[in-house]
Amino acid sequence: MGYSKNKLKMKNSMKIILVILVLLLVTGISILIMANIKDVVTIGKVSDKADSVSEDIAKNSKPIIVDNIVIGGVYNNEFVSADKYVAYSSNKINTEMNVYTNRGRSGTFKINNIVKKDTYTQAVTSSLNVIDEYIAIPSSDVNAMAILPVKVDPTSEDYGSVKKALGKYILLNNSVNISSVYDVSINLDNTFKIICATSSDIKGGVYSTVIFTNPNRTKSKIIKYSYIKDRNNASNFPVYSFEFAADLNNDSNSEIIIREVTEFDLKYDVLEYNKKDDNFVEILSTTLKLEK
Repeated sequence: MGYSKNKLKMKNSMKIILVILVLLLVTGISILIMANIKDVVTIGKVSDKADSVSEDIAKNSKPIIVDNIVIGGVYNNEFVSADKYVAYSSNKINTEMNVYTNRGRSGTFKINNIVKKDTYTQAVTSSLNVIDEYIAIPSSDVNAMAILPVKVDPTSEDYGSVKKALGKYILLNNSVNISSVYDVSINLDNTFKIICATSSDIKGGVYSTVIFTNPNRTKSKIIKYSYIKDRNNASNFPVYSFEFAADLNNDSNSEIIIREVTEFDLKYDVLEYNKKDDNFVEILSTTLKLEK
């Protein structure tokens, strides 16, 4: 009887192993099929609420500026798309702005003019800033960068967090090269590591990603991810970098600003943490063409 019980246990164990192997095989085949069907895989949540605000909100909005580029507007804690700000806002000339660099608040300037270009809108300001990258938001007594992001050296745990966040997409390219890691406080309750990474093995398809992970590493999620199978034809493939974290709409929660660079385009994305989705969602963006 003992022999039969051991044999039964072995048989059941083999069934479990077989099921696991089948599931892994199905997942692997699905990813391979997806990779063969699509040359490009892009992941990132995007909200259209900034483009859906009323004309009244847009009329009262003031701009949000990154390096002299208008990326949107804000009024009464609500974000307004750049197009709606330009079309309706009465707050353009002489609007006073607080300026922040990655070292924190660095003064104020006023807007002298708003100039609509082919693919973006430029702010002509009373202060020429040609050295530091900056963001500017409507003047307020509140410090939008009360807690500055801190750049830290990547650790083995960070590499593990990237792989955990990539999940099934690791099958497309399982190499990881971390370009930067930041400790970022969104509010008093949420502090994350924001990690920018790319594939280190470029023999096949390549990827670029931004992920976040909480301090105890219980969750790691993709904020932005882009994969391209043919790296020799990758003019539209973006490389991501973390730029700023600041409370842009004065609601006591910091947004993060990500920069995407392709061969011909530069794109700024503003993302806010959505507690319901437990992820960052793009709420503002603007793209400008780079000189060839």
